[in-house]
Amino acid sequence: MNELLVRTATAVAAIVVFLLLTFFAPDWLWALFIACVIGVAAWEWGRLVKLSAIEAVGYAGVTAVLLALLWRVTGIATGAIHAPVAAAAVIPALFFWVALAPVMVQFQIPLCSRLIGLVLGWVTLLGAGIAALGLREVSSGFLLAAVTLVWIADTAAFFVGRRYGSRKLLEAVSPGKTWAGFWGALGAVAAYGAVLYPVMGVGQGVFGWVLAFVGVALLAVTGDLFESWLKRIAGVKDSGALLPGHGGVLDRIDALLPVLPVTALWWLHW
Repeated sequence: MNELLVRTATAVAAIVVFLLLTFFAPDWLWALFIACVIGVAAWEWGRLVKLSAIEAVGYAGVTAVLLALLWRVTGIATGAIHAPVAAAAVIPALFFWVALAPVMVQFQIPLCSRLIGLVLGWVTLLGAGIAALGLREVSSGFLLAAVTLVWIADTAAFFVGRRYGSRKLLEAVSPGKTWAGFWGALGAVAAYGAVLYPVMGVGQGVFGWVLAFVGVALLAVTGDLFESWLKRIAGVKDSGALLPGHGGVLDRIDALLPVLPVTALWWLHW
């Protein structure tokens, strides 16, 4: 089957499942879905940092259990969210994406040890998981807005990069990404932020609102590049093979890993 057709079919199926679960699933089923996604991503992360298949299963299981505990401790499970506790669960992830990941990618700094890689996996995956649970608990619209931001950035980067891209963004890390795609993603997300302003940004300055969206788009690019750097270190093309035409789960949620925590802190006032 044509590769583009396979990619498209997988993407459509994933979008349909996501939308159905986001808007119609009971809370327990949504939590189970997020735990499965984060668990599979943790298995892939473990393999990228050189765990054996069995060790990676154990890492994924521990990650899912930790997410379940955080779901309870933060109050998201009961609908009575403890904002300071929820913030404490996602701020370490945001710190990593803002302060550490860009430096590691730009200067191509490898992980110092497997233990550091595993800890970073917990920080990033648990932060994103709790943010996804919290956003959906408060408003399915908030969650959809965050995910759509990433979809728009990815789509714009792909098409603008393919049409106008010649100068590579960071070839040693991700050879397919171009500066044209980068600017296309930022421009598309800025336009998206302007469209959402009358719905979500009332009471805030429109310029600051749109600029904040551009900042979130930069974090999405960072998430994408960091995962590419992990794969480059591991010597693999994809994080896994679960999604036909797309690779692994981590390949599909890499840009969401920083976007979900920052939007949860921003929109939910954690």
